[in-house]
Amino acid sequence: MNKPPPSSFIRSTSSTSYESQVTSLVSDSIVQRLRNSGQFSSVQLSLVQEELDRYFVSVAEDEWSFIELPAGTQIGDYEIASLIGEGGSGQVYRAKHRSLSNHTVALKLIKNVQSTNRFRREMELVQRLAHPNVVVSYEVGDHRGVLYIAMEEMSGPDLHKRVSISGPINWQSTIQIMIDAAHGLEHAHQRGLIHRDVKPGNLIMDGRRTKVTDLGLAVLTEDIGKPSAQAFHTRCEMAAGTPEFMAPEQALSLASATPLSDIYALGATWFFLLTGMSRIGGATLGEKISNLVKNEHVNQLSELIAPESVRCVLNRMVAHHAEDRFSSMADVATALEAIRTGKSADSPKHGIEILIVEDNQDDLFLTLEMLKRGNNSVTVHEARTLAEAVEVKHQHPAIDLVLLDLQLPDSSGIDTVRQARSEMSNVPLVVLTGQDDIIVGKACIEAGADEFACKNDLTSHLLERIIFITLSRCSHQGNTIADRHGAS
Repeated sequence: MNKPPPSSFIRSTSSTSYESQVTSLVSDSIVQRLRNSGQFSSVQLSLVQEELDRYFVSVAEDEWSFIELPAGTQIGDYEIASLIGEGGSGQVYRAKHRSLSNHTVALKLIKNVQSTNRFRREMELVQRLAHPNVVVSYEVGDHRGVLYIAMEEMSGPDLHKRVSISGPINWQSTIQIMIDAAHGLEHAHQRGLIHRDVKPGNLIMDGRRTKVTDLGLAVLTEDIGKPSAQAFHTRCEMAAGTPEFMAPEQALSLASATPLSDIYALGATWFFLLTGMSRIGGATLGEKISNLVKNEHVNQLSELIAPESVRCVLNRMVAHHAEDRFSSMADVATALEAIRTGKSADSPKHGIEILIVEDNQDDLFLTLEMLKRGNNSVTVHEARTLAEAVEVKHQHPAIDLVLLDLQLPDSSGIDTVRQARSEMSNVPLVVLTGQDDIIVGKACIEAGADEFACKNDLTSHLLERIIFITLSRCSHQGNTIADRHGAS
């Protein structure tokens, strides 16, 4: 009989393996629960630990995808609730923040050790994004060798699942979806990022808004054509991207992908939403790639499905040669807006509206400059007193968030927060003050503020991160932006 491995076997033999780290978390969670029950001796617990280790070592490599972390497992500051889904690069769990009881996230764990560098790259890049049409990244980390990223949890399904379950979407309903996606991707492109894997599964509905997710294949624009980008291959060039949706130039060379490649992929995604099928024919992966590169066996959109205006925009997006496509996602959005004009009077807006309540002209100017420099999806309203702020909010009920100074002509200190919360109960409040004091910040939160920041520490990037993370957290605690837009 083979001698059972010691309890440290999994950790010591493959310390960088995702599988070994996950099995360690699973076995530790099980043993801890038994220990907490108080019904087992230390000897019995040791035997259970050894049996678990023996089992996990015996599991075949192709069975690792079935390992699921039990509810209650702790990953960094988060506690696992349930498994949401699993893909080639890892698992996604629903998890709760251990300190913020109402804060639920989608926690993505990297699965394949060969993808560790890619995942680290993703974690660094996605935190540069802050836009209403991009899934918010809250936090990244490394828990006992398991890399994770805590992301905004979406309320709806991805569009691939939606089409698979309910069938193709009528062209009128797809226009806003495409506009949202184009705005989100344009924001990524402006930050020097290329998505490289735009597809229905990476577009998620969140109420009436569509958001872009999973920038795991994103690459810095300035790296295009450089050896580092060339080396960013996995088992083969086709591993980066999905053949049914990738651009021809990306199929030929991973390093050839540009923002125009994302435009092609978004067009191919649009075709799928309208028809429920791929543009590129082929029974096998090889045939599809060959047809994609040669521009053969390409399905066309029927006039029975969409009018000429839609077909013209889509065909330009998926032009075989990149130079024949739209020059930017902004141009795509403009063309889509032209189609939508007059089609829907109550279509949701693309950006967000912010009210700045500040009486100091210098501070007001600096905040305005940071907002303008940081994000072109933001519309700003101004008020210099609390009474004026209430009036502006009444005139513009679609305001999404208030940046509030504590010291105003008609209110001061923590009372400013209390009064603002009383008068504007359904909008997130972010307090901006010159006091870098954690006690003041805590008092502001207790008085009704959703976030607190010191003006002296603000940068354009930090301010936009605070805004979008606050909006995301508030919207997923039952007070959605869409609901506020309908409020008076």
